[in-house]
Amino acid sequence: MRKAMAPPPPPRGKFSGSAENISSYRSLVLQFDDIMRRNEVLYESCEDKFSTYVINSGISIRRFKEIERENERLQSQLDKSFQEARILEKKLNQARNLLAEENARTRRAEQEREAISQKFEMVRELLLTDNGNTLNNETRQKLKRLEASVTSLKQGARLVMSPVGKM
Repeated sequence: MRKAMAPPPPPRGKFSGSAENISSYRSLVLQFDDIMRRNEVLYESCEDKFSTYVINSGISIRRFKEIERENERLQSQLDKSFQEARILEKKLNQARNLLAEENARTRRAEQEREAISQKFEMVRELLLTDNGNTLNNETRQKLKRLEASVTSLKQGARLVMSPVGKM
């Protein structure tokens, strides 16, 4: 570190020695010393600090790039998750629609079965109103087989409609 030289003292002949001049001279000396202290910063070596800054900047840039890559990976994963969720929602809606259709078909089949059962009961009552005296044996046997098949239809529907394990 270089130290600058102090200014030369004022000439004695011109110096009057008044208090005002002395204080002015001291003020100039103080200002000069202050300037010299501040000037030392310019002469100090800042290579170490600059080197540290460059190294830290490189580390920061690497971290930033890593964070960018992680962000891109997470965004891609998020996009895939949203797409998968949309696909699953479509499948769920399809399954709901299929279930609704199947329930509607089941209700229609039950209604048809019930209607057929009622018609059979009406036919059976109609034929047996006179205690079956006008029916021959062959017709009675056919009527019993038909009644058995309708009864098995009713029982089969109950088995199908009952929950598993409660049959």
